Amino acid sequence: MKIGIVGLGYWGNNIHRSLRLMGYDDTKTCDPKVCGVDFSNYEKLSEDNITHVFVATPASSHNNICRHFLQKGINVFCEKPLSLSLETCNTLYSIAEENNCNLFVDWIYTFNAVVRSIKSFILNSDKTPKNIIINRLNKGPSREDVSARWDLASHDVAVSLYLLGNNSGTKWMDFNRDTNSGFYWDSVTGILSYDQTTVQINCSWAYDRKVRDMIFEFEDGFIKWDELAQTIESTVIEYDTDLLGGEVLEAESPLVTAIETFINKSSFNYQFQKQITLDTTRILSYEC
Repeated sequence: MKIGIVGLGYWGNNIHRSLRLMGYDDTKTCDPKVCGVDFSNYEKLSEDNITHVFVATPASSHNNICRHFLQKGINVFCEKPLSLSLETCNTLYSIAEENNCNLFVDWIYTFNAVVRSIKSFILNSDKTPKNIIINRLNKGPSREDVSARWDLASHDVAVSLYLLGNNSGTKWMDFNRDTNSGFYWDSVTGILSYDQTTVQINCSWAYDRKVRDMIFEFEDGFIKWDELAQTIESTVIEYDTDLLGGEVLEAESPLVTAIETFINKSSFNYQFQKQITLDTTRILSYEC
């Protein structure tokens, strides 16, 4: 198996490091510092007989890069968002299916042990959260290719779809908390409506401290996950935090789990992940 990586920025380097730790040492890379802003050298990777490629480049470049590899029957793992266009997402999936290869979008939180345990709890109990509050806040760095909605809130929309299925309504409010932040909105608040649940999403690049938490409100209590502190607390008696060790110290990172799923197709529900991508893109682009 030969693996390629296009883009060695923050997330591309995380992927590269994870692959090495997993024993995948024969990895061909296309560094944006070498390729330039158009990543034109990515085409040479397909000449090295690679079977899997990881795309970690700005969202505006995803269409051309993913299309190139998919048309050659190469499996693609793409950083989110796949595209800001629902039509483009559908086209890329069609190309993948025509060429008998997988298109895998990096919805990293759907591979997180806490998120998966809460999904299992919802499925196996008679309890449905009435309200979910998700805070994803920090002071920079701002992105130059997408707004905070597409960069940060995309994670939380995907989590909501993973936990609850398709939603019945969406409302977004984008704004600039920092007036010097440039063209793209640096903050966003979103309300996603479900049959029995409301999801409130708060995201910003311009907050004075880093916050990563999710609060699930049930009729008889709360489940709160603080990702930074690696703790999970519950006043819902049936939800046993001891199953996660009290402190959320995962033996394997969600990224490693996602990579392993992509490469070995272990527990990879292609249609389910495809639907999360399409629904997330639709919700983020107001196409509700």
